[in-house]
Amino acid sequence: MPNPWVDLPETGPYAHPRDAEVLAACAANFGPVHALHLECLPEPFLGNPRAPVVLLSRNPGFAPRDPEVHREPGFIAASRANLRHEPAEYPFYLLSPDLADTPGAAYWRGKLWHLAERVLQALDLANIEDAWRIVARNVACVEYHGYHSKEYRPLGAELFTQGYGRQLVQAAVERGTEVVVLRSADDWLAAVPMLRGYARLHRLKSAQNVTLTPTNCPYGWVPVVTSILANEGVANFSPQPVDLARTPDPPPREHQDDEDPPDEPNYRNPRETVRLLDILVGDFGFTEHQFSLLHHFGGGATIIGHRNYCEVTAKFTARSNNIIVARRLASCLTTRRGKGSWDEALAKARSEHPFPPRPDGTPWENPC
Repeated sequence: MPNPWVDLPETGPYAHPRDAEVLAACAANFGPVHALHLECLPEPFLGNPRAPVVLLSRNPGFAPRDPEVHREPGFIAASRANLRHEPAEYPFYLLSPDLADTPGAAYWRGKLWHLAERVLQALDLANIEDAWRIVARNVACVEYHGYHSKEYRPLGAELFTQGYGRQLVQAAVERGTEVVVLRSADDWLAAVPMLRGYARLHRLKSAQNVTLTPTNCPYGWVPVVTSILANEGVANFSPQPVDLARTPDPPPREHQDDEDPPDEPNYRNPRETVRLLDILVGDFGFTEHQFSLLHHFGGGATIIGHRNYCEVTAKFTARSNNIIVARRLASCLTTRRGKGSWDEALAKARSEHPFPPRPDGTPWENPC
């Protein structure tokens, strides 16, 4: 089947002509939460279809800023190039730094952050942007259908363009690609029967939080990392403890000291910090700069470095600054879940949970 997306109209509404009948029925029957936003360019796939790792998802989401972003010439050019499978420095174009302030970039950088950090570490790269460039050329995503909506709802009939998505996935299986199902596993297994029993098909433990981590993808994480590194010329990748499935969230504990009241989380347990970091990065796009404003080492601290430290530490001492870092992370999560901005979250966390002075009397606090 030839790529149908080369026939997408030049201006909105962006509906493929052969999808029009089904889309019209959806427009008549779907409410605002499930409505398909045809003012936005479809994203039926992202990245090089021959990438060594292919993610399977449901359909692109919708954020209030998307219509504005999808009118910007630079975004339109990148999206159209992706739909035509044109070569690019960042084939998974939403990972390009040029689009870093878009909702799509925030979403995907959050979901793939652990992968970028692992590539950074494994290849000893100079900076995280080098890792994102590698992820962008080695990971692709195919959506069950390509039209944006705030929440997913079955369309009630098959779109013409879905046949091309199935074709891309079938070709990936035939090449022996690592395939990770993020969402709509049953739909994908029905659409592409050869996925059933496919040895390189991996599923996430949580279909609600589709962040790619060793914990959430315990059987697929090492094959995914190995495939990416092999495509970059690293033939003998040896998994490290960081690649193993994470320890589950700690159970509620009995009150042990005066640092935390009994009804608060156990901030002395480093696993609580790991849990908070995973949520902030995966769901809210937490960045290295933001982390530096919360940690007592400032710019000398990195998310993955602190996370790895927490993984090998049994318990923080009662007066550890790491407890304050954990409290700050928890404060930020509460603010962001309450729809507060990152500026509000960081200011509140720093104000409510200050570090004590250093032994010489100088402040730990790093400037904003």
